[in-house]
Amino acid sequence: MAKFFNAKLNLPLFKSNLKKYRAMMFITGLLLFVVFPLPVFMYHYTQSGYYLFWITFDFPNSRLLLTYVTAALLVFIPFMFYRYLFDKTATDMYHSLPIKRGDLFFTLYMNSFVFVMIPFIINYLLGNVLAAVAIGSFDWNHTILLLIRLVAIFFAILSLPVLVIINTGTISDAILYTGILLAAPFLAYNSIGSFYAGMVPGFPMVSEFEILGLLSPISGLYYAQQEIFVRYDGNLYASYWLILSFVITCLSINIYTKRLSESSGSPFSNQLFFPIIASILTIIVFIYFIAFRHDVYSQYEKFISFKNLTIPLLSAFVFYLVLNIIKDRSTKNIFKSLVNFGTITVIVLVICSLIYFTKGFGFSNRYPNAANVDRVEITMNGFDPYAPLEFRDTTSITDPESIERFIEFHKDIIFELAVYETPQRLSESNLVGFTYFNENNMKMARTFYVSPELFNDITFIKGDSSVIKQFNSFLKNEFNTVSIYNDTFTEKVNADVIRDSLVEAYRKDLMAMSLEDRYNNGTVSKYNIISSTVKDTYTDYEGQQVVQITAPHPTQTVIDDRFINTIAVIEEHMAKTATVPVEPQFNLIDDNSDSEFLTTDGTVKLVQEIFADPNNIPIVENSSLVIDNYKGKLVNTNYNKETYKKAFIRVKDGEMDILTIFPIMNEE
Repeated sequence: MAKFFNAKLNLPLFKSNLKKYRAMMFITGLLLFVVFPLPVFMYHYTQSGYYLFWITFDFPNSRLLLTYVTAALLVFIPFMFYRYLFDKTATDMYHSLPIKRGDLFFTLYMNSFVFVMIPFIINYLLGNVLAAVAIGSFDWNHTILLLIRLVAIFFAILSLPVLVIINTGTISDAILYTGILLAAPFLAYNSIGSFYAGMVPGFPMVSEFEILGLLSPISGLYYAQQEIFVRYDGNLYASYWLILSFVITCLSINIYTKRLSESSGSPFSNQLFFPIIASILTIIVFIYFIAFRHDVYSQYEKFISFKNLTIPLLSAFVFYLVLNIIKDRSTKNIFKSLVNFGTITVIVLVICSLIYFTKGFGFSNRYPNAANVDRVEITMNGFDPYAPLEFRDTTSITDPESIERFIEFHKDIIFELAVYETPQRLSESNLVGFTYFNENNMKMARTFYVSPELFNDITFIKGDSSVIKQFNSFLKNEFNTVSIYNDTFTEKVNADVIRDSLVEAYRKDLMAMSLEDRYNNGTVSKYNIISSTVKDTYTDYEGQQVVQITAPHPTQTVIDDRFINTIAVIEEHMAKTATVPVEPQFNLIDDNSDSEFLTTDGTVKLVQEIFADPNNIPIVENSSLVIDNYKGKLVNTNYNKETYKKAFIRVKDGEMDILTIFPIMNEE
């Protein structure tokens, strides 16, 4: 560290290098101009927009591209200023100059940085000025803050190739290991994440990608520009990488002052560099292949087995051997490589075994105190046996009683793993992921395979009124129009004037039912409520013309005779309003045709009788189904294991297209 603070910028050499390479700096500026200011100008000041490979180069996309082109330049420019280190004669000449080594290193380091930063800052500010003029209002405080963040992280990106160049003696080795150091954080993230997902029950399948911003400055550039949906503040990324770049630069200048001129032309000037980097990288690759072989469904198999370790062991050894052959430019040290790899193997197996047999050092068995949980977000891939549309994507529970019950459900999962070591009937298990949040938004995430028996216990969540509202779009009362159809979609009545009373009646009926009644005791269907929301979608036409499409998006809500309040509101309205006839289209499909409709859309879940004239039901072409009489019952098609056929009903009502599937059961 003392050598870094004692190093001084040699102004004559610094100015001489800038003058020498001013033409290349100008070309660099033109390149960055094409990347950022020009697309911003084209996007905001022309009617055609600016497109390339189907990417719209608006302000955010162009700025992000500018960032990464600049990062790429910072990786390669040091090879121009430090290239003398790859030739012994050139190294002797530079070291014979009346400049201290520390000063020489620091001057060339700043030459590399300024060479890229001057064009970057000019084009960054120019692009922002163009955007500000076009938009009319602009947050310059944020723009300058973002510039400071990027410059801080750029120091870290520059420090990596400089570190490699100082430790290597040939340009080929420098390029190879620069690429390795830049790629290693991504491989490490994927290896460790996949390893934990395969070895440790409960490890979340979707890890926090923001951590990549702390592992790689390349990712740090992206997350430093994000203001929402990220866990860490952009200033944290910038400060973190600025400190790390300082540490790396101090290490580099210390190594450089001790570097021998004779090492130029040999693969490595620092004999510790290769064994450290190669060993760490081989450990990462070894773990990656173990994780690749030992996937999530195999996490309950024995870890220490010939089946699970052979391919990862051989693959990692070949990788380590190739690195050694490249280093030595021969195969003369294969035996030594084998001994070193044996040490690496022992380290990997000890670490992996500890993680596997302790379930991530107790990770799988931890659960929070309900008093410290503010909310729980739940995702699952299993179908709700009775109402698939009412529990999908991410569900959030905030009710303290529901949170306590969910933590008990979490404990039951842990108990099941402790007793059986694997979920009961793993092949039929459902994947359940959940994240606990406290009042400070700190979180604890888990993902488990849950047995069918235990999975059914999670239905208590649907008793939480806040959960029902999250995914029952009708209860949100956010639709544009609503109509009421009879059970077979042959007549309808508009219900816009009673929408509020209709929603309130439905809410009362739904909340009055027990969970068992809500999902298990369907009776005769009476009406279908179709609430429609008009949405605007946009389509690019040949990369130039933007076409706006406005279309209704209908949602079906089935009302059976248990919804007493809802039926009363509907029938009172129908007594005052004339119904309109509707002609639904009936199409029959069998088990093996029209795979798009092989599972129910989740809206039809109640038992009812359907009658129709078979002569008016067209048979799908090439269908093997022959019908003499059309008489069927509605059932839940997701969970019915019997052979069944389906009638697909399409109701065209103006621009609205309503789809419903009715299974046809053979009468016994």
